[in-house]
Amino acid sequence: MGSTIWNVSTAAALAVTAVAFATPAAAQGFEGFYAGAFIQNDFAKPAGTGLDGAVGVWAGYNYGVGNGFILGAEAEVQYDWATSVVTPTGMAVTGLLNARAGYAMSDNFML
Repeated sequence: MGSTIWNVSTAAALAVTAVAFATPAAAQGFEGFYAGAFIQNDFAKPAGTGLDGAVGVWAGYNYGVGNGFILGAEAEVQYDWATSVVTPTGMAVTGLLNARAGYAMSDNFML
């Protein structure tokens, strides 16, 4: 019985050690789909004067065309509830469409 417990505890210790020293996942680079969201607010306004801020989402796709060159596109939609911002058209919802071109110097640095 004692040797069985020793074998089980040794195997468990080796499994934990293997997980602790596992090789980290490789960086994914810049290619592929991505998406996100944001919220911002003007925290410097005096209390009781209302909120000025915005909320939005974005999504994009980057494609590697070879030799480290990356092409991509990104779309963003934003709702602005700021009371101090006046646009010529009075729009509270805005959208952006961006194109991207760059050169991947490494998996986490692009020019």
